[in-house]
Amino acid sequence: MSKVFASQYERVREGKMDLILFPRDVEWRRKLFPDRVFEHPAKANMYLIEELIKYLTEPG
Repeated sequence: MSKVFASQYERVREGKMDLILFPRDVEWRRKLFPDRVFEHPAKANMYLIEELIKYLTEPG
């Protein structure tokens, strides 16, 4: 059985692209980081990061 990346999230087709709709992560981010983190414009979506870790790593 092969892994499917972020299979639990909704996907939409846009032209040739299959887009994954990750939820907003603001509340999760607020629990983890101080307020000054929000001043920086670049932020990776936490749900995307979580899925990348699950997909690209193995236990142990």
